[in-house]
Amino acid sequence: MPGQSSTSNTVFDPTVPQPLGAGVQVTRRAAVPVAAPRPLVKPYQPSLGDTFWFNIETLAGRQAMIGFVLGAAAEAQTSLTFQQQAAALPVDRAALCALVLVASLVPISKGAISEPFGVFTPRAERVNSRAAMLAIAVLVWAENQTGVPFF
Repeated sequence: MPGQSSTSNTVFDPTVPQPLGAGVQVTRRAAVPVAAPRPLVKPYQPSLGDTFWFNIETLAGRQAMIGFVLGAAAEAQTSLTFQQQAAALPVDRAALCALVLVASLVPISKGAISEPFGVFTPRAERVNSRAAMLAIAVLVWAENQTGVPFF
């Protein structure tokens, strides 16, 4: 008849599976909890050796930045060259370098990635680290050639 739908007048029975399509059927029964599937690959946890091996530039660069600033400041105050300062390294400066090393190792060993934070970007850290490493090398060479402190 015109104006009537072609659906049947059957009553919905919640216990009878209803076709959903593509071989999937839905029933009105309680959901059964299913264990989460195990990941195919375990998440990578770098070892201490991996941390040193893959992030050596980051670790050495952070040490160089601190070493350059502390060395230049001490050189200006005491008129000792970098090599003379290294021979008589104070405990507090050695402890600061060790603290920075440990503080750098912990997040790296946990799998943290470098993310930018304002002006503190991974690229800026890399550039400043490389500049500090080169500056220390040039400064030690220049002081060795002249025999006098640079600052």
